[in-house]
Amino acid sequence: GKTLHYNLKAETWLLGEDLGQLKLDFTTDLNFRLWGDTVTLAAKAYFYRLAPTYYQRHYHAKHFWWDNDGLNKETRTRIEGLLSYRKTQTSLRVAIEEIQNYTYFGMSYDATTNGRTQMSAGIHQAGGNINLLTAQLRQDFRLGILRWENTLTYQNSSNGDVLPVPTLNVFSNLYLKFKIVNELAVDLGGDVTF
Repeated sequence: GKTLHYNLKAETWLLGEDLGQLKLDFTTDLNFRLWGDTVTLAAKAYFYRLAPTYYQRHYHAKHFWWDNDGLNKETRTRIEGLLSYRKTQTSLRVAIEEIQNYTYFGMSYDATTNGRTQMSAGIHQAGGNINLLTAQLRQDFRLGILRWENTLTYQNSSNGDVLPVPTLNVFSNLYLKFKIVNELAVDLGGDVTF
């Protein structure tokens, strides 16, 4: 129907080296009328328990080489909510994610006057949980052929050394949208990202 939608997807592995991996995805949205237009209240959630990929565990090159089969499965749990009002072209999204055994690439070296020495690189896993918070406001404007799209995002990681994220992201896109001789679509403008 037009009011309520939902989707649940599950995937697991029963044999081989990927035994025990699991992916669960759930989405839903509720649409209702308010002041002559539609408001959408949506939610997404997922739970992933996945082993690091083959190329994360094994890397062979001239300067770096590792074989690490002792990595634990990475577990990610995410809940996200979205409130959207089409009439004003406004949306607000809030997401919370918890990551256990976060797998990442790391590099270290000593800086000297002659350059870098004692350089090492490899795959690492963060012990414990990392929490990631994201809040995003999107506001678009339209006046004739003039379009102005704006997105403001706030992020916070509980472990900025392992999973650094920019605290504030700003995106703005200002352009003209029109057609030449009713055939050639033109978007002329510019955007800025901070």
